[in-house]
Amino acid sequence: MLKISILLAVLFTAIMAAISSDAEARILSGELLVGNTEQSLGERGSYIPMRNGKYSSFGLRGLYELNRYFAVELGINTFAEKSSDEPPSRFFAKGELMSTSYNLGLKASWPFDNGLSLNSRFGGSLWDINRETNRLNEFHIPQSTIVYEGKSFYYGFGVQYKISSTTYIGIEYNATQMNIPYHAITFDFKVKNSVLYLGYQF
Repeated sequence: MLKISILLAVLFTAIMAAISSDAEARILSGELLVGNTEQSLGERGSYIPMRNGKYSSFGLRGLYELNRYFAVELGINTFAEKSSDEPPSRFFAKGELMSTSYNLGLKASWPFDNGLSLNSRFGGSLWDINRETNRLNEFHIPQSTIVYEGKSFYYGFGVQYKISSTTYIGIEYNATQMNIPYHAITFDFKVKNSVLYLGYQF
């Protein structure tokens, strides 16, 4: 809770500073994101992951541009599993893993005169993880859905290019750390996302 409070305080300060510095440059933008994601699940302190998977990612993001250097962003990303190296287990049924993150943060840009810009972003994330088992195991555990929820931070960086006065494209790498407490054990669920996005300025 303390980390989230600190994040909100820093975000609010940056927003107010940006608003006061340039009140004429506010623009609304919408972005569609498509990408590939690597997700790994492992016990904290262990160097051996319990599960690695390849995922396709889809997202929507809205931005409120405060000036040419800063924008506030609100977005949603969904990660759907394509393949996994999860081994068969006599204790756990093999299943599909899906996760969703809801992000609020600040985007910083360094624009150049040729339409190119370098971007970084940082913010808070509310997330959930859904695991759906799709077969019985040796103990005949039926199909079920397990849901985990939590909050953490996300960060990212990338390159963006403006192809017209209202349209732009970009590539980006972003990451979110989702921690799953289970009794006395904490599992680290790492989400690394490589994204291609298309944006439109209203």
